[in-house]
Amino acid sequence: MVDKIKRLNTIFTHMKRFNSLFISLVLGSTAVFAQEMPADLSAKLEAKAAEVNAGNSAAAKTWLKKQIGAWETIQNMSFAADENDIKLIKDIAEKKYPLDYVNQEKFINEQSIVASGLPEFKVSLGKDGYEAVRKKFFDSGKTDLNELIEILLQKANVLKINDIEMVILRQLFNLKGTDNEVCETLLKKYNLKYLIFTVGENYSIIFSEKDCTFVETPKVKVADTISAGDSFGAAFMQSILNGESQIDAHKNAVAAAAFVCTKIGAWPRYNKKKIKEIRDSL
Repeated sequence: MVDKIKRLNTIFTHMKRFNSLFISLVLGSTAVFAQEMPADLSAKLEAKAAEVNAGNSAAAKTWLKKQIGAWETIQNMSFAADENDIKLIKDIAEKKYPLDYVNQEKFINEQSIVASGLPEFKVSLGKDGYEAVRKKFFDSGKTDLNELIEILLQKANVLKINDIEMVILRQLFNLKGTDNEVCETLLKKYNLKYLIFTVGENYSIIFSEKDCTFVETPKVKVADTISAGDSFGAAFMQSILNGESQIDAHKNAVAAAAFVCTKIGAWPRYNKKKIKEIRDSL
């Protein structure tokens, strides 16, 4: 377990480094994508440079150069997260670090990792529900997306996370203990009906107030893992809503996800016979 946590923490570190590397590459291409800073903003920065570095023109010039460079980098940032969520981060960064683009750049880079998990909540709450929560968060004056995740968790009744997302949650909320202990803590703290924890090709566990089910991941010839998680969640919830037991719903979910992995693309044509064959092998 210790080795696994170390491995996943290494992955999390590399994720942050990748974002930093990506931004560095963008910065290196500013000659192609550079945007001209608005004159009024440039004037404000020059005034702040003189104020922050009073009596030291050389230091003011250096400070200004760094701020302009960071501003240009921010304009050219691109992430896998939803565009509106990135805009939210940039707006928060401006609120938290007014006219300090060096710190804004660092903040945006860090928060973008948190933002990568927000689309899951958007699906769970629906567009209108998610937007209402996000607006409430921004209007509250809070400046940390961890707090937005906290609000969204309070609204959810089902949470699905994988082993990589587990590492991120541990980092965000300083969660201790084994993976199972963390899952049980989250289940109780947020009064969730179900918490689904998947570990790729190895296994999945589903926690609820009355049950805890474990199913090993079947061995299949993987063509593409895109949408495997979505298929898992959809199959599980459909089965639960149809009145099936947690273990049966769990096995249905595992079979559906495994089948999707044998096909290329996010929307393969479902083959009930093949899915049943996988389901019967569990």
